[in-house]
Amino acid sequence: MKKLSLLLFTTLLLSSCASKIVDIALKKTGVLDSKVTLKTLTYKDKVIVFAEMMHLGKVEFYKDVKSKIDSLENEGYFVFYEGLYLKKSDRVIKENDTINYLKFRKILNLDPLLEYSNVKPLSEYVSKYDLIDQPDYADLGLTPENSQSVDLPVTVLINEFEKEKGSVILNDCDYKTPLGSENYTCETVNSEDKKFFLKEIVENKRNINLVDKIKTTTKKKILILYGKKHYTPVEKLLKEHS
Repeated sequence: MKKLSLLLFTTLLLSSCASKIVDIALKKTGVLDSKVTLKTLTYKDKVIVFAEMMHLGKVEFYKDVKSKIDSLENEGYFVFYEGLYLKKSDRVIKENDTINYLKFRKILNLDPLLEYSNVKPLSEYVSKYDLIDQPDYADLGLTPENSQSVDLPVTVLINEFEKEKGSVILNDCDYKTPLGSENYTCETVNSEDKKFFLKEIVENKRNINLVDKIKTTTKKKILILYGKKHYTPVEKLLKEHS
């Protein structure tokens, strides 16, 4: 009986600790923020406001994002955004790139068509913290007239990876598990290749592309909507090219 009580106490204690760890992690990454953080950069005669975006967050956070977009647009800012389309549904229709999506999933074990609210372990905390997926940019007030994508398509990301690491070989499991499925259990690439893809391609190549867009645009006031982890390397690259 004492052993059973001790086991139950230990389980409850571990559960409590796990919950606290999740609290700390979500707060640290900004998922629980109610307001978006804006940081200002300069490049020659251009003023850049970097909005640290979250792909999963609070309703209040995205309301604040929309408010900031509206205010800065009224001040003459043009928006550069992460991703390729104003609406997520357009990505599937316009790209129609199943093979490269499958390769992306095999490398990162992350389905590009699966919303963050359905990705484990994040999905387990959506209800607890009242989180939602990042709304479409169109719902945040972006239009083809006031904004522009400054991202790289998955085709480019996969091509860059395969130049360095060789072809990503898909198997029956990859083909038979539909994109958008929450039950992807196929074998993925080794951890070294995964880290390379994440750091050198998904992060560095896209940061370089973003900085190139900043350098070559004729816009003088720019609002950037991009994941917060991109801010520091983008700031560094801009300083190196000043």
